Amino acid sequence: MIVKMKKLSLVLYHKEREPFCAALQDLGVVHITENPDRDASSLSAPADAVKTAGAALAALTSAAAELDAAPAQKNDRPAADVLADIARIDTEKNSIDQELSYCAKTEAQLAPWGDFDPAIIDKLSSAGIAARFYQIEERTFGSLEVPGAILRKVGSLGKSALVMAFSKGDMPAIDAEEIRLPAESLGAVRKRISELIAHRDDVRRQLAALTAYTRTVQKHLVALRNALDLQTAHLDLSHHAGGTLLSLVGWLPASQEKKVRNFLSGFTAWSEISDPLPTDEVPVAVRNNAFARLFEPILKMYALPGYVEIDPTPFFAPFTMLFVGLCIGDVAYGTILLAGALFAWFKAPAAFKPFAMLVLILGASTIVSGMLLNGFFGITIFGGRGVSGFSIFPSGARYALFTPLATDRGTIYPMMSFSLLIGFLQLMLAFFLRIVNKIRIGGWKPAMVPLSFLLFSFGGLSSAAHINLLNLGIGSFAVCGICFGALLLMIPKTAAMIMFFSAFPLNILFSNMDKKGGDRVIMTIVDLYNNMISGIFGNILSYMRLFALGLTGGLLGGVFNQLAMMFITGKDGSVHWLSPLLPFTVLVLVAGHSLNFALCLVGAGVHPLRLTYVEFLQNLDLSWSGKPYKPLAKI
Repeated sequence: MIVKMKKLSLVLYHKEREPFCAALQDLGVVHITENPDRDASSLSAPADAVKTAGAALAALTSAAAELDAAPAQKNDRPAADVLADIARIDTEKNSIDQELSYCAKTEAQLAPWGDFDPAIIDKLSSAGIAARFYQIEERTFGSLEVPGAILRKVGSLGKSALVMAFSKGDMPAIDAEEIRLPAESLGAVRKRISELIAHRDDVRRQLAALTAYTRTVQKHLVALRNALDLQTAHLDLSHHAGGTLLSLVGWLPASQEKKVRNFLSGFTAWSEISDPLPTDEVPVAVRNNAFARLFEPILKMYALPGYVEIDPTPFFAPFTMLFVGLCIGDVAYGTILLAGALFAWFKAPAAFKPFAMLVLILGASTIVSGMLLNGFFGITIFGGRGVSGFSIFPSGARYALFTPLATDRGTIYPMMSFSLLIGFLQLMLAFFLRIVNKIRIGGWKPAMVPLSFLLFSFGGLSSAAHINLLNLGIGSFAVCGICFGALLLMIPKTAAMIMFFSAFPLNILFSNMDKKGGDRVIMTIVDLYNNMISGIFGNILSYMRLFALGLTGGLLGGVFNQLAMMFITGKDGSVHWLSPLLPFTVLVLVAGHSLNFALCLVGAGVHPLRLTYVEFLQNLDLSWSGKPYKPLAKI
């Protein structure tokens, strides 16, 4: 849910600015509205200081990660000195890296020609003998003759010959590519590379020694960020009466009103706490139960709804959890996720515990989905009538509700029907929430368009079920033995037809009401096709990816199992567990299922988000104009 906010309007005497803002930062609950007229030039220096300290802390953290053990922390040096040393080391390291890069290129140029002293070339030149370097195609070099010059091959590079040419006086023209070599010997360059590497190692040791001051730099960074936030708050105060009076507009959660009133009583200031006006840009904070809170990052990655709109997190969280489980759909893979999450819960820092809890829930969802899909490392768990292949348990397929079943009419995939059902339910939920949101904000007229979507969907499917459209058997649509199509048949045929055909004029009358004339007609026709005629059924069919990914993961796991067992299976079909090829079986199983698990994780990360963002959140038609609630608070 979106947290209810209160508006704080305040006028303050200018001499109380410093203590008031400092105390407000300690309070940590008031979001100050940015002053559009503020001069932010004074913030560049402290912002640069924060950036510098942040980069220094990142360098120390990276260096500490390479150490065998974390060093004991010290506080005998000021942070400024530590930052100066880190800056010096960084400059030195960049200089070394640049020179190493130059030397590496020089070495690559000289290596094919061997190690020689460039001074010899100068001595030959002083004696009137010209020496040049050429690269000539091997097939051409054997027949190449240059009057007045001696050619000697010194090496090869691919299909080219590396040739030195000597002549007394000026070098005659040679039909080949002349190579300009650096005026350094290969030995000297390699010696310099060794010196630079040793210097770089020394610089790294210096940085590693400074990791003992990581906490000092961290505290300094926190102080700089707090100071920057405080200075920003100073600039967000508007000046009045020649700067004698200062004013601000802020926002606070309604639950903190009493706390803020008690705080304001300690200052000589005029203040008013009121409800937001419809025209106010109110910052948005979301607060949900422990389960939905784990999925709030998904919403924040997309955008925040406006303050007066609904928070969709509690509505898409259960679907997302289910989608991830169905995309992986294997008990063994879910167990691995569950075990990893439990390990992270007990070993990882406190900041990672919410992420560990999220993975724990997704792992549990994957285990349940794996039971329903009847898969364990690509092996069928429960066997029974219609279940082909080897099974861990010869019976019990009735518990695996989504397992594919072979029948006289072909293979039945209950998961495919379930994907369509869950897609239809989530999409209809989106339209219902859209109606509620539109009524809350603008009354009944804006709600007529999403209502037309609901009428079109239910009326169209019910009518198709009554007339058995294209023999699709919508009236007999069932999932796991439950006939959901019968629910559509419960709507009288006449009522279903009225619902279906009334959806079109309802959509046309209330679509694009802010447009006029031909623009409205064109946009309404386009929206009618995109959002209703093709959009709804296209969106529902998008949920088939859940069936496809779950099925693919199981099939690929089974393929790796078959490939692995081929090494230890005889021509008669018997398995030889003591075969010398058993290590190859283990290797294929480990490598194959590692790859399959990785692919399942990628699919479970991408496609549930895609369904949430494109099919659900976009059909909510929220403004997504919310700005996050960021109170002035000490870190």
